[in-house]
Amino acid sequence: MKKNLSIAVAALFALSVAPGVAKADLSFNSSGTGTMMESDVTCGGCSFNVNGLPNENPGTTLPLGELDSNGAAGTITFTYLGHEAGFTNQFQINIGSMGSFNTGSSLVGDQLTLSAASFGLGAVPFTFSTTTPTGQGSAINGGAWTDGTSIGLIGTNMTDTATPSPPGGTYAFVIGFDDSGCQGCSNPPSDNDWDDIVVGVNFVSAVPEPEIYAMMGIGLMLMGFVARRRNLF
Repeated sequence: MKKNLSIAVAALFALSVAPGVAKADLSFNSSGTGTMMESDVTCGGCSFNVNGLPNENPGTTLPLGELDSNGAAGTITFTYLGHEAGFTNQFQINIGSMGSFNTGSSLVGDQLTLSAASFGLGAVPFTFSTTTPTGQGSAINGGAWTDGTSIGLIGTNMTDTATPSPPGGTYAFVIGFDDSGCQGCSNPPSDNDWDDIVVGVNFVSAVPEPEIYAMMGIGLMLMGFVARRRNLF
């Protein structure tokens, strides 16, 4: 009995100190909307060339804007989920090691990480761009967008059922790049799709959530209870 209780306490204490995954410390601030003008029939009915994500149909409206950090300590993880584009596009972190995904060479499931403490409040420092052909343009998160490019929010809390993980998993934000669209045109081109490179984003807090502290307290109380029983018997 004592052995089983000790094991249970140890398991509870281990759980209590595990880091929590939060999404409240990132937000997507919309500055407009875009309308999906095509479905991804080129990859057998899958959406954004990612088999685990739900389909998007022509006419779907997506928020366009920027992904912002609310200044909490933690790590932002970016996962390359795929692309459907004739151009070679990339996603690049603008500070630190300048890590990037490139649709010509990166593998679906590749990941990059960025410390939120390295830039604080405001726009998360990354850029979507086209590397081939040259001169096509780029969209800086929180900055300038070349005419015809934009950053769209494909969805929040989206689950990619692909295996293994990554890319399979749940993402707080799924964002995509449109490399040659036209926002506000009276006759938008059929290329508006925001799947020219697709990235999943999660935030892992460096500070335990309030419920974690509560569990730690319970764990310590149970450890005290076990120690007292040992002294009595």
